[in-house]
Amino acid sequence: MKPRIRKDGGDIEIKQEFKNLPPPNDIKNELDLKLGDMPMDLTINAGAYEGNLELGGLALKSLTIHDGAANVDLSFSEPNQTEMSILRYETGASNVKLTGLANANFSTLTFSAGAGNYTLDFSGELQRDAVVTIRAGFGDLSLVIPEEVDAIVTVEGAALNVNYSSGWAQNGQKYTQNGSGARLTIVVEMSAGNLVITD
Repeated sequence: MKPRIRKDGGDIEIKQEFKNLPPPNDIKNELDLKLGDMPMDLTINAGAYEGNLELGGLALKSLTIHDGAANVDLSFSEPNQTEMSILRYETGASNVKLTGLANANFSTLTFSAGAGNYTLDFSGELQRDAVVTIRAGFGDLSLVIPEEVDAIVTVEGAALNVNYSSGWAQNGQKYTQNGSGARLTIVVEMSAGNLVITD
């Protein structure tokens, strides 16, 4: 299962092919990858796995992640060193925690998921207005938005139970928090489940 590395100009592909695998209990597959600070578009395609991704301090122009039934902890502990046009995350029935999302410096974030448990934490430094679209099936979703952030969350889902902290105001399906600086606009589309909005 040694990764195959293919270079084509400025493109680099690291790929594993799974053929003639031993029984699952005999497999230990770990990938430890360190990225440089050159501006890049990063795409991660994975299946069922456990991932610990620290992407803070890089210069990501875009980030795309596709995975299956996964347990993922992704964080931006430091600001992204360039403006990110879009952050896409598509997953199946998973447990995913995204932390320090304001540091990603994205203009658009799209998060699509099946049934699972998801946390999107927008801590960090929000440098410009950003739009977030979240589409999920049945599950538990937590939005962590610091109290100083100017934010609006629009919720679409008749069978969705919504809980929010005291700093938020509700008007129908819209929840707002008055802050300063750049604005965070979030649309949540969930079939059913629980949504928690907190700081």
